[in-house]
Amino acid sequence: MKAQVVCSLLAVALAISCSNSGNQEASSFENGDKISSSSSSIQNSSSSSNLMPCGSGFFNSATQFCLNGNTITELCGGDAYSVYQFCANDKVYDLCVGIGYNPANYICCNNAQYDINTYGCCNNKQYFLATQFCNENSVLNKCGGDTYNPATQFCNENGLLNKCGGDTYNPATQFCNENGVLNKCSGSEYNPSTQYCHSDGKTYSCVNKPFNPSTHYCHTDGKTYSCNNEAFNPTIQFCYNGNFVGEYCGIRTETYDPTLYECRANINPNGIYLKAGLTDVAGNKYNAVLIGEQIWMAENLNYNVSGSVCYSNNSFCATYGRLYNWQTAKTVCPYGWHLSSDAEWQELAVITGGEETAGVKLKATKLWDSFNNISGNGMDNYGFSALPGGFGYGNINNSGYVFDDVGKYGGWWSANEQGGSNAYYWIMWYSNERISRNWNGKADMRSVRCVKDQ
Repeated sequence: MKAQVVCSLLAVALAISCSNSGNQEASSFENGDKISSSSSSIQNSSSSSNLMPCGSGFFNSATQFCLNGNTITELCGGDAYSVYQFCANDKVYDLCVGIGYNPANYICCNNAQYDINTYGCCNNKQYFLATQFCNENSVLNKCGGDTYNPATQFCNENGLLNKCGGDTYNPATQFCNENGVLNKCSGSEYNPSTQYCHSDGKTYSCVNKPFNPSTHYCHTDGKTYSCNNEAFNPTIQFCYNGNFVGEYCGIRTETYDPTLYECRANINPNGIYLKAGLTDVAGNKYNAVLIGEQIWMAENLNYNVSGSVCYSNNSFCATYGRLYNWQTAKTVCPYGWHLSSDAEWQELAVITGGEETAGVKLKATKLWDSFNNISGNGMDNYGFSALPGGFGYGNINNSGYVFDDVGKYGGWWSANEQGGSNAYYWIMWYSNERISRNWNGKADMRSVRCVKDQ
C-alpha cells in the first residue's frame, strides 16, 4: 500500500504511470481540484509544477492555497488568507470576533459589527458618518456637515475657515493678516502696514504709515515726533535732551529744561520762567526768566533795607520795586544770586538784538509814557518786563532825596565801579528803543535786578 502511494506521488510529479493505482487515485481527487493521477492526463511540466501538497491531496497554487496546512481553498482575488480571515467579493477581510460578515453592508470596528451606512471606523474607533469623519487616525466632528483638513482649516460658529499661518482665531474679534492674527479695531479690520489701532478704538495713519498718537505726533511735514515715548508738536514744542517735552514760549525758539522752567502765558507768553523763582531775605517772592544762559529776575527787587527807598512814596514800591544806592545794591540779592554785572548786561543786550533795539524788546508792555504821541511801551519779548521806576539823588545822610523820571526812565545798577566814586548802570528810555550804559555817583538811588549764580 505504501509503495502505491509513493508511486502515485511520483507519477503526478514526473508524469509517469504506476501499475494498479490509476483508478484508486482518480477517485481520491473526485471532489477536489479534479487533478487526474493518470500519467496520460499530465502532459507538460509547467502545469504540473503548480501542484502542491496539502494534507492528503494536492492543490493548484495558481488558483488555490492550503488553508491551515490541511484544507485546499480557493485564492481570494489572487490572495491567500488565514483561518482568522475570510473572503468576500474577491477581497480578504478579518473575521469580526471570529465571525464573517457582509462587507457590503457592515464593518467590523473594535470587535463589533456596525452598519456601513451609519458608521465608520477610524484607527479601530467607531464614529458616526453623519456628524464625524476620520483624519489621520483621529475622529473629528464635521463642520456644518463638511469634512476638512485640520492642518490648514478650522471650524468656527460661522463655518469653515482657513487657518492664519497655522493658527486659529475668533473672526468676531480677530482677523488674519499677512503679519498673523490681529485683534480687530472696534470690530473692524485694518491694515497694520498703514494704520495703528489705538486704545480709543480709532485707527491712525501719518502719510500712509501707522503711528500711536499717545507716543507720537503726526506733523504736517509727514514725519512723526516722539520724545521718550511722549508725543510732541515740533511747531510749538521741543524734545529736551531726548527725555522731556517742553513748549516754546510765545515767539521764543530757545529750548530749555522743562523740569526747571516753564511758560506762563498768564504773566508773559514769551517768558521762560524758573519754576522755583527766588525769594529775598524778607520772604518776598519774585519771578525769574531764562534769557540765553542767564537767569534774570523778572521784577525789580523790593527788599526793604537800609540804603533803599521807595520812589516818592511807598505806593510806588509795589509797582516798581525799591531804589538802592550802589553799596547797598551789592549786598541785597538773596543767597545764590548776585547783583548783575556790567558784562552780564552787555551779554543781555547782545542776546536780545544789540544795544540799538534791545530796549524795546526788554521793556514791559505797559506803564511806559508816550513820546510825541507814540507809546513808550516795549514788546517784552523775553519776559524781562523792565519798568520805568525812575531814580533818586540827593544827600545820602538825610532823607532829602529828589526823585525823577518815573514812567519815562528805568535805570539798574551794575556791580562794576567806574572810578572811586562812580559805578556803571544800564538805562532804558520811553522815547527810544535803546539800552545803554552810563555811570554816576554811587549815592544815587536806582533799581536792582539780580542774576542767578552759575
